[in-house]
Formats: sequence, C-alpha cells, structure tokens
Amino acid sequence: MSFTAKDIYPLLGELLYICQRIEWTMKYLVEQAYRKVEFKTVDELQKPPKIEDKWMSNSDTLGMVIKDFLQGFYGEPVDDGAETNCIKLELRFSFNADADADVRVENRQRREGELAELLTIRNFLAHQFGLKYPLHDEENCASALVYLEEAKAKLKRHIEQLNLEVKMFQTIRQEASSFASSPDLPMIMERLRRAGELKGRIGKLKTYDFSDMANRTIFDYTDKSDVIEAILYGETGML
Repeated sequence: MSFTAKDIYPLLGELLYICQRIEWTMKYLVEQAYRKVEFKTVDELQKPPKIEDKWMSNSDTLGMVIKDFLQGFYGEPVDDGAETNCIKLELRFSFNADADADVRVENRQRREGELAELLTIRNFLAHQFGLKYPLHDEENCASALVYLEEAKAKLKRHIEQLNLEVKMFQTIRQEASSFASSPDLPMIMERLRRAGELKGRIGKLKTYDFSDMANRTIFDYTDKSDVIEAILYGETGML
C-alpha cells in the first residue's frame, strides 16, 4: 500500500489536537491545585469575592505547565508562615499525600518521567516532525505514519492517566466540601489553631510528641502558667 502526505495530515492534526486538549486539562488542574481567598472586611465575608477561572487564558508553555503541575499536585507542602491581617482561606489539593516520604519521592519521580515523555512527543510534533519527515516520497510517508501510530498509543496512555487524576481531584474536592460543611468544623479549626501555636514556638516543648495534638489542648501537656502564657502570647523570656 502506498502512502502520500494526504494520508499523514489527518493523523498529524489529530495528535496535535490531542496534545492541546491535554495541555488545557493540565492548565485547569494547575489552577485548582491551590486556591487562596482573602477576606479583608466584614462585607467580603458576607459577600465573598468571585474566584475567576483563568486557565483558558493561561499562555504558559506546556513545559511551564508541567512544572507547576508537579509542584502543585506532587510537591511537598510548603508553609510560608507569613503574618496576615486578614482572614485567609486556602485550599490545597494533592495526588501525593502519602505519609511515607520515600513513597512521595518515588511517585513524583515516576510522574515526572511520564510527563517528560509527553513533553518530548508534543515538542517533536509541533517543532521537528516536518524536518524529519518532509513527506516527499512514499518511504518517508510510511516512516512518518509508523511514528504517528506509536505516538498515538503513547498519548492514549497519557490521557488515561490524566483522566484518572481528574477523577481523583473531583473526589478530593467533594471530600473537602463535605469537611467544610461538617458541624464539627469550628472545633476542628480551633484544634488546628492550637497546634499551630504550639508548633516550634517554644524550645522546651519541642521534645513533646504532638502526633495526637488534634485531640488535645495545651493543658494536656503542662499546667505551668509561664509555659501556657508563652504558648498563647509568645512570651519567650523564660527560655
């Protein structure tokens, strides 16, 4: 069977479009990975500012998007510890929340390798395909078709993985929504606040095991008023 350039163009166009769809989906997920809303006035609390979707106008290249995607969904959580004079709501989602650090590193490296292959395929299709396969003769067209069929099979696997991550994100977001509507939320937030006050503030307390902090108060750890005041008010002159 003989092949010409007209036989190649439809498949080439299909794969380029698939790469665009993958990039758009990743841009959407990158935007969702970390959401922050600051409420600076009572009016804003009563009428929260609208969170606008900007992924459709995101002009970042696929390489930049992949970097943000890995950091957002497979990176280690970062606490900037910044002081703020407003109420701040932060939502962070992760596909790599395993408690074992080695497992997290392995997952990230695996996903990083997969996305590196994706980027290589897309860049070749967009920038080098026509140079390697000028489609001037039947032999060249046949070789181009072999490459495109192999690339299509690989892209199919990338689509399957990305679809799985989209479903994971939707599940995580639904769980977060259920948590936010829980009647126990005020109590949970207070426990988290107390844990934040304890964490790293006072040197003498660093030897304590805070793994069960969510179920305790500062009075479970000490009854010394000077330590309690240091925790609550940041008084560290006792150390």
